[in-house]
Amino acid sequence: MVLLLLCGAVAVTESAIPAKIIFWIMAAGLTLSAGRSLTLGVTAREDGILVRELLRTTLIPWAEVETIELEDQSTGLAGLLDAEAPTVTVRMPDGNMNEIELNVLGTYRFLAFLSPGRRAVDGLKAAHDQWRAGE
Repeated sequence: MVLLLLCGAVAVTESAIPAKIIFWIMAAGLTLSAGRSLTLGVTAREDGILVRELLRTTLIPWAEVETIELEDQSTGLAGLLDAEAPTVTVRMPDGNMNEIELNVLGTYRFLAFLSPGRRAVDGLKAAHDQWRAGE
């Protein structure tokens, strides 16, 4: 929010046209990102798992879901800081398996008591079991 206000203030007060345009574009991008961040999350629906991230929305059909687990994130800084996130293993149409990390529900292990991922895994598994029972 502070960065948005700063970009807006510079865009209004800057006299150089190229800088003014750049800061207006940055302010617009930050505004859109702030609005989109309010919709981030994972929802279990009748037809699958809806994943809303900052730049895209994905629907994972229940028929493609093989497993839903809470896994360690081992790459980069996340691995060094002991991060974990729910991972959905899906079967692709060609038969190969693909793992989709639900990073929007990720957290660091030392904050596990706040982890939406731990609660989400149980809820998603229950929704998947319910879908299978009604198949």
